[in-house]
Amino acid sequence: MRRAEVIGIETGFRILAADENGGLATIHCERILLATGARERFMPFPGWTLPGVLSTGAVQTLIKQSGCSRPRQLWLAAPGFF
Repeated sequence: MRRAEVIGIETGFRILAADENGGLATIHCERILLATGARERFMPFPGWTLPGVLSTGAVQTLIKQSGCSRPRQLWLAAPGFF
């Protein structure tokens, strides 16, 4: 199964997965590794190269590195999930 998304983990090391065409499959595993990290999928838009326009990941990194608590004004636009 290619380009699949795990939609459930069941007892007995079984994974319920959905492919991009809507097909479902139960996959039996010996082990399951959970990789809970995230990846930003930045999508360019008109004006995205202007000064002060940052991706959500860049904003998160900036806040963590600078230690600032909260900006005075923040506009957030993010792509949806699929």
